[in-house]
Amino acid sequence: MARAWMVRAGADGEREEASLSEGLSIAGWPELGDLTHCVSWDGLGAELGKAYPRESPRVLSNWQGQLWRFRSVMAPGNLIVLPRKDGHVAIGYLTGDYRYRADQAPGFRHVRAVHWKRPDTPRNEIRAGLRATLGSLLTVSQRT
Repeated sequence: MARAWMVRAGADGEREEASLSEGLSIAGWPELGDLTHCVSWDGLGAELGKAYPRESPRVLSNWQGQLWRFRSVMAPGNLIVLPRKDGHVAIGYLTGDYRYRADQAPGFRHVRAVHWKRPDTPRNEIRAGLRATLGSLLTVSQRT
């Protein structure tokens, strides 16, 4: 069975429209540059430390785990769930590897391609276990 991931579209849903219209899963972290060259856990941690020097080690470690999953663990074919601000969820399949779009606005640069199969799924139509996890505060998390 394919892994399932939840990737949020920002605290206020600011990346939701672009995610759905462009067929993407978009991670935020606007101060962080291109992670294409970060092929190790430590390399990613170093980049985060440079981009966010005032953040605590605990916060940076949390972000490192989320970004590592987004950048290196999620794989094409994995299920992607996007909680929407209108109470629905978008469900799709990851179709591409990590890309950095330098020409986009900060917060819209770290992306993975997604084929959205069901962009307007009412929350009550998804399994109770998955539905219960949609309240997580993490941007990127694995779902069961």
